[in-house]
Amino acid sequence: MRNLDRYHFSLTRALTVSSLLTIAALGGQASAQTDGVQMEEVTTVIQLGDSYSAGFGVLDTDVPGPPDGQTHCDDPKYSRQEVSPGYRLTELIEAETGRDIEFVFEACGGAQVFEDGSADLASQWEQAKNQLLDLEVELGAGEGTVIVLTFGGNDVRTVGGDSWVDVVTYCTFEVDPFHDCNAYPNAYYLQIHNLPEIQLEVAIALANIAAEVPEATIRYLGYPIPFQPVHSVALSLPGGPFIGLPPTCLGMTGLSIYEANFLDSQANVLNSVLENAVFLANGTTVVDLGYVDVDSYFRQHGACSTTQPFVNDIDWIAPFVPEANSLHPLQQGWNAYFQALRDDLGW
Repeated sequence: MRNLDRYHFSLTRALTVSSLLTIAALGGQASAQTDGVQMEEVTTVIQLGDSYSAGFGVLDTDVPGPPDGQTHCDDPKYSRQEVSPGYRLTELIEAETGRDIEFVFEACGGAQVFEDGSADLASQWEQAKNQLLDLEVELGAGEGTVIVLTFGGNDVRTVGGDSWVDVVTYCTFEVDPFHDCNAYPNAYYLQIHNLPEIQLEVAIALANIAAEVPEATIRYLGYPIPFQPVHSVALSLPGGPFIGLPPTCLGMTGLSIYEANFLDSQANVLNSVLENAVFLANGTTVVDLGYVDVDSYFRQHGACSTTQPFVNDIDWIAPFVPEANSLHPLQQGWNAYFQALRDDLGW
C-alpha cells in the first residue's frame, strides 16, 4: 500500500508541476481562499516537519545532530513534541473549548521535503493519515483539521554542494584572518544554490496535500533568523559627542558579526523562497493555506544576544560535530513560534 501511495503522490506531483508553472506565468494569481477555521470547529491537529517542528533546542540530553541525509525519527531522545506549535495549539483548543482534540505528530529532525524516504514530507503525510486510521478518525476532505509544518532547511545545498550545517560549521571554525566566510571567494561557494528547486518541491508537496484535504487549514511556519548581531546603545563621552558602538555577536564563539550577517542573509533568502512556495501552492487550491512569518517574534533575540536569546548558540559534541540543540529555539523561542501561529489564526 505504501508503494501505491508513493506512486499516486508522484503522479499527482507531475500533474501539479504543470499547474504551478501556469500560475507562475500568470504572476502567481491564486484562487479565492476560505474565511479561516474557528477554534470551535477544530477536531484534529497534525504536526509535520523537521527539527524546527520536532522540539530541537530543548532536547533533554546532549546528543549530536543527525548527519546530513539521515534522521533519528524513532529515537525519543530526538523529539519534544510537547513544545511543538501543533501540540501547543491542541492544548489551547482543549482548554478553551473543553473538547478532546486528536493530535498527530510526525515531525522528525533531519527530514527533507522531497527526499524519498521515511521522513520526507510525502511519507510524513501518509504516516499521519495512517495514525488517524488507527485512531478511527475520519479525515475526509479535512474539515476541522489543522496541519502545521516547517520544512526546507535540510534541503539546502550551496554552490559548493554543502549543507546548511556544513556552512555554519565552516564559518565557525575557519581562522583565515584575510578571508572570513562572508568574503570572496568563500561567500560565493557558501551561497544557497538550489533555491528554485526547494521552492518548486515545497509548492508541489503542499499542493498535493491540499488537493487531498481541500477543507483543511494548513500553516507553513518560516525559520527564525539565527544570529542577529546585537546593536549596542550609543555612549556619551565626557565633554564629547555620542559614539555609537558597533554591533556585536558575543553570544557566539568563533563567529564575526560579518559572518553572522552573511548567514542571516541566507536564512532570509530561504524564508522568502518558502513564502513564495506557499503562494504558488495557493494558486492550485481553495484550501486555507498560509505562510507564517516568525521573524518579528525573534527579532533582536538571535544567538548573538547575551541577554535575551531565543535561539541556542552552538555547542560542540566534538570538533566539527554540533550538538542537536544548536541554533534551535530555546523555550522562549518555542513560545514565540506558538504565538506567531496563534496570532496568524486570530485565536
